[in-house]
Amino acid sequence: MTTGATVHRLGITLLVADYRGYGSSGGVPTASSLLADSVAIFGQAGKFWEGCGLTPARLYVMGRSLAAPQPSKWPGRPGSGWQG
Repeated sequence: MTTGATVHRLGITLLVADYRGYGSSGGVPTASSLLADSVAIFGQAGKFWEGCGLTPARLYVMGRSLAAPQPSKWPGRPGSGWQG
């Protein structure tokens, strides 16, 4: 079973994003762009949920491959909204 199918079965809403240069996004991937993109995606997630009429009580973040360590770099970044 795929990750998407698993979270759907559990009733979890999933937001999937491609970093610069991956998937259907343009640009060139670099270490600094991965971090910048992850912070921007997290920063816009609240607006996305509001636009869909959703108000999640909790937000879980998962990254794969090169994106996996990015959330660990968020704490203390201005504007990240990350609390730990």
